[in-house]
Amino acid sequence: MRRMILAFVVAPLAVPLVFQSLTTMLRGDGGETPISVWGVVLIFSYAVELLLGIPLWLTFRRYRITYLWAYAFTGGLIGWIAGRLILGDMVASPIYRDALCICAGVTATLIFWMIARPSRLPLQ
Repeated sequence: MRRMILAFVVAPLAVPLVFQSLTTMLRGDGGETPISVWGVVLIFSYAVELLLGIPLWLTFRRYRITYLWAYAFTGGLIGWIAGRLILGDMVASPIYRDALCICAGVTATLIFWMIARPSRLPLQ
């Protein structure tokens, strides 16, 4: 149970890091993002986890879905949905928004999977 709580607390922390890393890489600037943007992104990532992530995890647990690819795919889907709902048309390029949000969702979900390890099998 402690691993599950830790996974739910730690996984959303990856979202601002992914946003910062990819934005810096794609824009090519110094990556100066105000700390307030990190805070806003973090608040939204925890909200998305509560609204979409926890119900999805309960569904996966109920049907005993433990595949890494299933978690990664649904994490990307959640990231894409959240990006569409939260960011909307605030960014110049919808492709950029979608790619950024999908990468953030997949990364957070993979971190969740690595900590929670629903299959409890060793990595191969």
